[in-house]
Amino acid sequence: MPTANLDAIQRKLAEYCAELLHAPHVTADDNFLDLGGDSLSAMIFISRVHKEFHVQLTIEDFFIEPGTLGSLAGIVQELMAQPRDSAPTPPIEPVQS
Repeated sequence: MPTANLDAIQRKLAEYCAELLHAPHVTADDNFLDLGGDSLSAMIFISRVHKEFHVQLTIEDFFIEPGTLGSLAGIVQELMAQPRDSAPTPPIEPVQS
């Protein structure tokens, strides 16, 4: 899979964040959680990233310092550069009520 330009990834993640969190101005230096993101919005964000870039972020990725959209974009870029077989998608587990 070709590696996307880091700036393009950052712009797309900022766009997702702005839409999801209703934030008027989002940059690569902004932290998703500081902008009001929570675990549910993070899961929606992860789903959008997966659909767009075909990589799987994890909730833990949001807590890696500095936790900015720029750092998340770097993770996305690294995942895109990996051969498909070395970045398996974790299994989906049923939710128990």
